[in-house]
Amino acid sequence: MFEIELATENKPLMRSGPSSDLADVANHPITSRNDSKDDIEGRGANAGAVFTPGETIAGSVRWSELPSATSIEIRLIWYTIGKGDRDSQYVGVETIANPQPQGQADFQFLAPHRPNSFSGKLIAIQWAVEVIAFPQREAQQELLTINPATGPVETTPVDKSEAFWETSLRIGH
Repeated sequence: MFEIELATENKPLMRSGPSSDLADVANHPITSRNDSKDDIEGRGANAGAVFTPGETIAGSVRWSELPSATSIEIRLIWYTIGKGDRDSQYVGVETIANPQPQGQADFQFLAPHRPNSFSGKLIAIQWAVEVIAFPQREAQQELLTINPATGPVETTPVDKSEAFWETSLRIGH
């Protein structure tokens, strides 16, 4: 259905072909509120092309077999994977109104400065370019990573005795 190609000034095109795991709206990252074990493992965080904040994320989308689509949205999105409620947001969107059953469109987004891609023990932040056909809500994603030029965000364990919430909340001691 969709083929997504990503390119940047210094990176070759990366292609994404049809995917059946996102065709089901119930498992869609924006609409789903519960992560299954397969979902987290199958789409682990921080995959795909790597971009730095302020860099251009550009590419093209090709589609076929969309005879009843009234619009197609190309979105730059992030979402959380892991424990707790799922958070998600799209930070850029390009809309194609009344698309032909087959076609192609170019897109361009600016990689934002926050949130950075992250993969921890309990939660991960995943970025993607997502294409959705309406009204059928068939979708495809190309995962990507947005990290500062200094490299991936890493966490270090905190000694509980040095944690500000442990020391600053001791009132009257």
